[in-house]
Parts: sequence; C-alpha cells; structure tokens
Amino acid sequence: MKFTDNYSRGCKACQNGRWLCIFLTYLCNSSCTFCPSPFRNRDFIQTSFGSDPNIILNYLERIQFQGISFSGGECFLVYDRMLEWLNFFKINKPELYYWAYTNGINIKKEQLEELKKYGLNELRFNIAATGYKDESVLETISFAAEIFDYVA
Repeated sequence: MKFTDNYSRGCKACQNGRWLCIFLTYLCNSSCTFCPSPFRNRDFIQTSFGSDPNIILNYLERIQFQGISFSGGECFLVYDRMLEWLNFFKINKPELYYWAYTNGINIKKEQLEELKKYGLNELRFNIAATGYKDESVLETISFAAEIFDYVA
C-alpha cells in the first residue's frame, strides 16, 4: 500500500505544533455534552498570547508558526469579528495558512464565499454538535466543499 500525503497545511501545522488557535468567542448555539468550554461568553477572546491582535502579531513575528485557526464557542456567532481578525492577520502574515472550526448551524452561503475572498483556506465542521445528520449542516458542508480546498 502506498501512502499519499493529502493532509491540509492546517493539519500539518497542527501535527507539528506550529499553529495558533484564536478563540473568538465562547458563545455557542449548540449544547454538546462533551464541550470543554467552561462558560458561554460572547466577548471573551483568548489565545496563548492574550487577546490583543497587535501583541499576538508580535509573537507571530518571532515564532515560526505555520497557521492560525479560529474557534470558539461558535465563531460564526461573531462573524464580523472573525472577518476582522482574519483580515488583520492575512494582511500582516499572508504566508500563514488559515482555517476555522464550526458546528455549521445557521451559516449563510454568502459568508462562506466572503471568508474565501478574505483568505480563509479551510473550514472544519463538528457534525457531532448536530447529531451527525442535520440536513442543513450537511448542505452547508457540501457548499463549503465547492469553495474551499479543504473541508473536514
């Protein structure tokens, strides 16, 4: 059997410990029993380097990261914030790979198209949040697969 490396740059960055996860909110529109989030706070932003994008950028200039992920809670609940942060880091660190995590609930197709335009490379869905077979989420995944190179 021949092994084919078809992992995304995001998967590789994660495997190498060379990515920064930015939690854009802890608010969520699902209620997963396995959720590790200690609270549900819309305005709480957190990374390993704090919540100021300029300070985070300073760390990114000194550390050899390969990518940035956006997570939450549900980052689509603060969609404008996600666009703002993606745009800020894409302008300042265009060489990095960018992805986001979502439960897929209530995402608009226009949002996916706009995120691609702003430079998001990949979208990862937690379909366990909706019982693995929510028709709306599965349709969103199908549409996302037409837009992004990698959808998981």
